Amino acid sequence: MSIKDKFKKSVLKILFISPSMRLVIGSLIVFILFAGSVLVKTGKFGFDNFGIIQHIYNFLGLIKSNTPEVKEKEFNFVNIDSSIFISLNYLRNNNDEFYIDKNGKQLEKLGKWDHIEDFNDVTQLAKVIKDKYTYFLDTIGGSYKIATNISLLKDTTFKALDFSKNKLTPLDWQNIIKARQLEILILDSCDIQTLPEQIGLLTNLKNISLSNNKISKLPNSFSKLKKLSNINLNFNEFYEFPEQIASISNLEILFIGKNKLVSLPNSISNIRKLRMINVAYNELILLPESICNLVNLQVLNVSNNKLIQLPTKMGEMKKLKSLVLYNNYVIDLPSSLFKIENLKIMESKYNLNNYNRIATHDSIYNKFIQDKLNTLESRDQPNGE
Repeated sequence: MSIKDKFKKSVLKILFISPSMRLVIGSLIVFILFAGSVLVKTGKFGFDNFGIIQHIYNFLGLIKSNTPEVKEKEFNFVNIDSSIFISLNYLRNNNDEFYIDKNGKQLEKLGKWDHIEDFNDVTQLAKVIKDKYTYFLDTIGGSYKIATNISLLKDTTFKALDFSKNKLTPLDWQNIIKARQLEILILDSCDIQTLPEQIGLLTNLKNISLSNNKISKLPNSFSKLKKLSNINLNFNEFYEFPEQIASISNLEILFIGKNKLVSLPNSISNIRKLRMINVAYNELILLPESICNLVNLQVLNVSNNKLIQLPTKMGEMKKLKSLVLYNNYVIDLPSSLFKIENLKIMESKYNLNNYNRIATHDSIYNKFIQDKLNTLESRDQPNGE
């Protein structure tokens, strides 16, 4: 006998008990069904978060499930104004035709793709599949055919290599260096300790990701990679900021978080096109004043360091939109910082100034002005009272 038949048999037994008991049980059942109907339809009562009422109704066949039908995934990779980073660009789809956008402006129609996977916030690349091949899409309309096997690089139509989570042999490196057509090189989690000096021969590289390795220094030839616009060195073992990077004038995005940096060089100001820099989870105590010369910088993440103060001229960074300060020892913010419009400052209770909130330009600036007014008023009081 099925569970449903047993339930119905139990209901029939109720019909043969005393009239008064039937009235009590009947009223209780009506109440439960009515209340359950309200809960299922409104979804406002926490009790039905577990779907109990819904399952009872489905079991009895009294109402249909209101669980929405799962539709085919609609791709809308928008990375706009997240709680920490202000997005610099995003990928979206329109009538199954994918577009690359930058700051909301449509740049180029890329046509139809069989499948699209994900958008990587660090490399600023999306993966798509078309005609059985995988491509990277960047945020300015470029597409790059991806090789996942080094032997494929003999075919010069492969403009990208993603060989992550593989150990590289000397022969592998030789074949990579020969692939002068490469524009994107992804070698994450490859247990790399040193890069070959010959890497400087890959002069067409625009995007390189070497995260989660054991690299502590870059070869001098790295400075010859003048076309690089995106570098990812997260999760490595840098004790000193690699000076080779400071000579790459086209660099726009730099991730060098989760290393062991104790300082940044004054030469960082040479990277005038930088729009985003992430140096989170290092050992920084101070930032150089020269960092204020990065007038195109929009996102600065210095969270989880040991900063005790910020450069006084940070107000000169007029395009700065997001300053991430979580888990530092900053006591006071420079007054010039409050004059930057649209700036969001992310702080936490682990900073000594303890704002413990997202502070926008208006709220911080108003607080700054009010503090100044209070100071002036106290000075005007006789005897300093």
